[in-house]
Amino acid sequence: MEYDKLLTLAHSLGQPQLGEAVNDAKTRTLTMKRGYEELFITESSLNKKKTRVPPPTTSTPTTAADRNDSKFEKAMKFVAEFKQKKEEKEETMDWAACLKEGKDLNILKYKNSESLRQQFIK
Repeated sequence: MEYDKLLTLAHSLGQPQLGEAVNDAKTRTLTMKRGYEELFITESSLNKKKTRVPPPTTSTPTTAADRNDSKFEKAMKFVAEFKQKKEEKEETMDWAACLKEGKDLNILKYKNSESLRQQFIK
């Protein structure tokens, strides 16, 4: 993703303010995207209601944004627990090992350990 490239560039130039600006822009973009997804889902469900009546459900429907938030929260919880274990052993955080273990468990899908670290710091 382009944000990761910009974060890497900001880090290599030693510009933490630029990195923060990139993270802020990424957050705003994701927020807008989730808003559009919710709008699309709402409009789609309204169009479906006009054509046919869906069967009753017993559970609350989950939107794509909810699933994304849930995955993100699960990923950040995994990282926090990994970091906590390292701190308990009085070891420094190994972001590469965290990413590898998270990928092995199919929890994390970050491009590299630096992008994972940046996302966690937010």
